[in-house]
Amino acid sequence: MVKKVKSTDKIALELTLYERKLIISETFTDDNLLKQVRLAQVKGKNIVSMFTLSELDDLAGHLAFAANHAESPKTQKKLDRIIDKINSLLEKYYDEDEHLPLDTPVSPANKVFNDIIHGDNFCSNPTNEFQNFIKEAIKGKTFKSLDDLNNFLATQNKAYNDIPKKDMGSLSPAQVAALLDSDWDSEKSSIQLNSGLSFDYLKEVPILGNSRIFLDTLLRAGGIKATAKGNLNRKFVTEMLDQMKWPEKYVESVRDVNKVVNEMDVFLIHILRIILQQAGLMRKVKGAFQITKNGKIFLREDMAGELYILLFKTLFLKINLAYLDRMPEFSSFQDTIAFSIYMFGKLCANWEKPKDIASSLLLPSVREEIHMIYPYDMTAVLIKTRFINPLESFGLLERKYISGKTYYFAEYEIRKTELFDSFFKFDLGKKASTSHNLH
Repeated sequence: MVKKVKSTDKIALELTLYERKLIISETFTDDNLLKQVRLAQVKGKNIVSMFTLSELDDLAGHLAFAANHAESPKTQKKLDRIIDKINSLLEKYYDEDEHLPLDTPVSPANKVFNDIIHGDNFCSNPTNEFQNFIKEAIKGKTFKSLDDLNNFLATQNKAYNDIPKKDMGSLSPAQVAALLDSDWDSEKSSIQLNSGLSFDYLKEVPILGNSRIFLDTLLRAGGIKATAKGNLNRKFVTEMLDQMKWPEKYVESVRDVNKVVNEMDVFLIHILRIILQQAGLMRKVKGAFQITKNGKIFLREDMAGELYILLFKTLFLKINLAYLDRMPEFSSFQDTIAFSIYMFGKLCANWEKPKDIASSLLLPSVREEIHMIYPYDMTAVLIKTRFINPLESFGLLERKYISGKTYYFAEYEIRKTELFDSFFKFDLGKKASTSHNLH
């Protein structure tokens, strides 16, 4: 039965978290609709957003446009499923002001066509740069069919994505997409990691040296007994704290507040243990931590370059960086870490204060996600815990203290190291996929 509703009545659209992410990342939906998608209510594992019939119709139109220009059939299919879900809702209601039930919903594709050709609302938000770009490009043009329109829009979309953007570090959306799509392995990847670095070149890098000390101790001892809670025992933690290489002021900060040290008192040892386990180099068996077969292989000096890459990829690609600070996840921060790495290399050849460059290390969408959660700027805090500290442990960044007595509350400057330029190779001249909606 078709139900009559007022034009201002809100209708619940239930979405999965992935569908919500897809709408935000793949469509050119106006800010008002995006706000409603973001500020949804949680319902079990899903979310519920409230829309009027008109807003649902608009959302379906934007999704149809995105589906028509999707880079992959897989993405197109997922977008089509959301459209079908919206159309099912539209078939159940009709606007009392229209006097007719929506027995035959308007085709979302035709809705986009009409909005662009005849309407002014498509670009009603002057801050939406992409929509304004399309509106200017389409002025005075006529199209014989929707296919002609779609072909024209596809050309304009590519043209827009090749334009450098100031808030993207003067990269174009296509170049940023190439960074984010990189697999960090293949020769065609826009960001590549150098696996040919020698042990002599890497031996002073904190995380490599500390990992080798950790694994070698496990090997020589034939395993280390875990505590009842499954953590490293106190004796081992104390031994590692004394033997390993730590950031300036770190050991003093730990000793100042702990007469004896457990694993969770030395968080950097705890994180190192997590990395080594996730990398498959050690495991816990029958109440004891043991080095694995792969751990013994990667412990060899001739495997130093491969070990370094394994540790780096494990931390940034496999472990949730939110675990480093226990703050909200901000998944977009980790999803776009390749952009942050590139921008750091570009901005920090010389000493810089983190607060001066923090925002520039993040894409606009990431900054927006952070500001949605916190009314004050937490960008510098996240950059410190999820970017600066890890990169320092990998020897890719160096820190110079200016003031402050403790590791946690000191003021400092940072810059990239020689190793940064030896380890990373960027090639943004390659043609990039535009599957990421970055504008």
